[in-house]
Amino acid sequence: MNVVAEISQLANTIGREDPGVEVDFAPLPSGVVFLHVRVSGRCFVIAHYPQRSGFGVDEVLDGEGFETGYRYWYPEFSDARRKLLEFVSIAQNDVSKDGMSR
Repeated sequence: MNVVAEISQLANTIGREDPGVEVDFAPLPSGVVFLHVRVSGRCFVIAHYPQRSGFGVDEVLDGEGFETGYRYWYPEFSDARRKLLEFVSIAQNDVSKDGMSR
């Protein structure tokens, strides 16, 4: 499976599992692919940069703009996918604990 298909499948999976989660899948003509996941007022991103041969994963914090860098970088999609799902799970658990979003 190619990267665009893998990230698209991830977007579909996340969107199906929790209707309260918003996903925005954006493949660009350059080959760069973004997936933004918004849950409980937080935004997480996984991005693939073919020229860098890898995947960035991070939370987009207040005041951060486009492409400020990624705290987590993985050469393999499976590791990046796992990190993004970890972020989403933590955010979902935070909401379920107190019943409120941030």
